[in-house]
Amino acid sequence: MKRDEMKPEVKSIKKSLKYRNRFHKHGAKSTHVYPFVWDYLSESKGPFCKDIDGNTFLDLAQHAASTPLGYNHPEIEEALKEYKIIDPIKMAGQDFYVKNKVPGPTELQEKIVETTEKFNLDTVFLLNSGAEAVENAIKISYDRKGKKGVSFDKSFHGRTLGALTLTQRVGKYKKRYPKIPGVEKAPFCTCRDKYNGKCKCGAIEKAKKKIEETEELSYVIIEPIQGEGGYRIPSKEFMKRIKDKTKDKNALFISDEIQAGLGRTGKFWAIEHYEVEPDVITSAKGLRVGATISNRDNFPEEKGRISTTWGAGDILASFIGYKTIEIIQKNNLVENAEERGKYLLKKLREMELEEVSNIRGKGLMAAIDLETKEKRNKVVQESFKNGLMLLGCGEKSIRFLPPLDIREREIDIAVNTLKDII
Repeated sequence: MKRDEMKPEVKSIKKSLKYRNRFHKHGAKSTHVYPFVWDYLSESKGPFCKDIDGNTFLDLAQHAASTPLGYNHPEIEEALKEYKIIDPIKMAGQDFYVKNKVPGPTELQEKIVETTEKFNLDTVFLLNSGAEAVENAIKISYDRKGKKGVSFDKSFHGRTLGALTLTQRVGKYKKRYPKIPGVEKAPFCTCRDKYNGKCKCGAIEKAKKKIEETEELSYVIIEPIQGEGGYRIPSKEFMKRIKDKTKDKNALFISDEIQAGLGRTGKFWAIEHYEVEPDVITSAKGLRVGATISNRDNFPEEKGRISTTWGAGDILASFIGYKTIEIIQKNNLVENAEERGKYLLKKLREMELEEVSNIRGKGLMAAIDLETKEKRNKVVQESFKNGLMLLGCGEKSIRFLPPLDIREREIDIAVNTLKDII
């Protein structure tokens, strides 16, 4: 079936429900949203995927931005034909080196630096996940100066204990867990670009004061667009003033790009929207590995000061991460994300539903609010039953994370389906 002919269709999910129950017999309860069981040998293409019941779904969640090229991108499929699966496919990559005929960890590092050299960030530490990327961003900050940091209201940075301390979302994420010391919370601006890039919510002065008053400050970590916190978008003025104050304190400015990076917002790195240069970038998800990216001077010289067994050692993931960046660059998918993002916002506004408010986004990182959390959750579940996969975020928001090569036809199907459901 051709991508241009595919459409969502759900008949029965009996096999999926049975498999879900089998998984949970021994699997710990986690964050599964709905009983979708992907048939990875099926004919899935772009934003369309099939489950083990043979249903077709239009996926605008894309594994929380982990698959920026969608399913079975033809250039990834072609590249994998050259790839010889070997054992071990993962090795102790911070202890030993690996070289193959196709790109691997070394080439991925070089490809990442192509995108960050504009910030004078020339060194990459590869890891297993976004949370590990954040943890090591904290580590190198501590090595440089001080033992305290600042993160922002409603932020989300991961689920390891250090990253969880930085996470300022209240509730289930943080309950009953101990915190690392020295993390302060500052207010986050949500003025977007409504006021010509100016901040009118009062967050700047309060955040600057928090940074100024934090003794032995080693880092300030911020999401250029908050993800799990509800797709909150700050003003340019806020971001610039926070960076300036961080620099005044001789601390590192960490841009957490784990959800917003790799072209999703219409810039390769979301921080570029604010004309601010980060000292550290954390990346993962669509990169297929975690990465802490900075200037060499910010990394410790002492051997073994930072390390991890499988960091830089997931050979296949490094290959796909390399090809993902290459495809994004070659096919102008950053520009496509910007243009299709404008079209997505236009179509969402044209729904003109009184239940829908606060339509916002940059590129293909967009969201809407519904009246209540309960209404949002019901819409997400009903969307799934109609073949449209979405994710919630924040208190009552629905987010849209389509592949970077999404087409207008696919946006039309998604928005029309969503409108009918609401």
